[in-house]
Amino acid sequence: MEFDRQVNLAKQEAIRAIQVEAEAIKSKAHEAGFAAGLKKSEDQAAQRHAELFKQVEQLGQRLLAQCKQDQLILETEAAAIAFEVLCKLASQRLLQPDAIDAMVREALGHVNQRGILAVRLNGDDLAMLQQYGDRSTVSALPLQWLADDTLPRGGCVVETTLGELDARLDHQLEQLAKVLRTSVRGDKQ
Repeated sequence: MEFDRQVNLAKQEAIRAIQVEAEAIKSKAHEAGFAAGLKKSEDQAAQRHAELFKQVEQLGQRLLAQCKQDQLILETEAAAIAFEVLCKLASQRLLQPDAIDAMVREALGHVNQRGILAVRLNGDDLAMLQQYGDRSTVSALPLQWLADDTLPRGGCVVETTLGELDARLDHQLEQLAKVLRTSVRGDKQ
């Protein structure tokens, strides 16, 4: 019986030693598995972070391009609105006798006086300048002045031996609009 007891004790000690060793192996395996899992998770997180960063960078580039395009559109529209406002404000002022007279003088200043055949103006503008008296170009220059109701108010056409000088207000404003459009587009290129 003593022998059996000794055998049982030895058996129990061996079982306990095996259990302790199994627990240690299990713990080491758990730690190794945890470390491997952690490393794998960190690698996956770094890869996902890189993918997200790339997506955010691409989105930022697309947004910047869209903002630039929208800015150009807004600037073009703002220039068009400003031009329309300018035309409305200026047209009232440019239909005054002194403004029409100044415009005619300006147009005549661009041609050789000896080559002028006639100056055509809208009939209302010509009548206004004739009523303007001695201060007007009409009374000061001995030229052929013709009423031409096909011309809009606020401009004239100077006929010369070399051709015509178009000084119509709408033509001048269209040239100004073209310069503004080119300027807005040119600044962005």
